[in-house]
Amino acid sequence: MTTMQRKAPAGGPGLEEANAGRRWLHADCATAEPLLQRLDGVQAQGKGWRARCPSCGGRSRKLSIAECGDRVLVHCFGGCRTEDVLAAVGLAFRDLF
Repeated sequence: MTTMQRKAPAGGPGLEEANAGRRWLHADCATAEPLLQRLDGVQAQGKGWRARCPSCGGRSRKLSIAECGDRVLVHCFGGCRTEDVLAAVGLAFRDLF
């Protein structure tokens, strides 16, 4: 077990100290609408949508978007990072909240 995998001993740093420097994104109500309005080839599929990925391009619908509870799930099957997908249409995470 590496040091990264070991549990903190009792009386160790609190949750705030352990997570210092991490960016946590949380919203009571996130929506995919700002993203969907800027994508090409949007098609409803199951409980979400598929669209062409603005980051990697192409004609196939590689981008999957879904609203799940208070989250917006974005996944490119071409391997693009979510940050890159949002940046390609002029959005950031904060724009979905």
